[in-house]
Amino acid sequence: MDLDGEVFSLKSASLDFGRSSIEVILAGRGPRMLALGGEVADGFNLSYIHKDLLGAHVSTLRSAARSHNRRFLITYSTMLVTSEEEFREARATLSFRLVDSPIAVRELIGMTEAEGHEIREALAQGGTAVAADLVREEWVAQFTIVGSPREAGAELRDLLARQGVDEFQLPVQRAEGAAALIERTAEMVARS
Repeated sequence: MDLDGEVFSLKSASLDFGRSSIEVILAGRGPRMLALGGEVADGFNLSYIHKDLLGAHVSTLRSAARSHNRRFLITYSTMLVTSEEEFREARATLSFRLVDSPIAVRELIGMTEAEGHEIREALAQGGTAVAADLVREEWVAQFTIVGSPREAGAELRDLLARQGVDEFQLPVQRAEGAAALIERTAEMVARS
């Protein structure tokens, strides 16, 4: 396959048949995907999970994986929000995730049917930038890590250790500024 894209290009790229040694990592938010992930996968990515539910999700995955007696990797991914600009980005990022969340999660945060419908309409009309304004500010800290760089780094370290998460995966929304974001996050997490 050949491809000339805006960001990268490929010449004569191909994909051979998979090998049994390739890990299968699943992702999802509902109870059936969690159970399936623990039973059949080699790992699971928990992305933008409500922080109050993270421990139960990890426990469900570990329990299902334990019965198969194998190594199981759990990764967690969410934004570290340390500025007003990142707060606005987090609201935009959450807009499509919240309306697609399991009913129990929407009930937990108090999202009404009308709010879900309004956010869906805004997404259809103008995308995440328009829908962001409909994401309640109090929802942001329930799904992301909000605070000063020191506070956010400490909360992330604590969350990963307390919940038994193996890896953190930083969501990078744009290639521009990605290196600086990665370096900043590494410094935040490395602080003691």
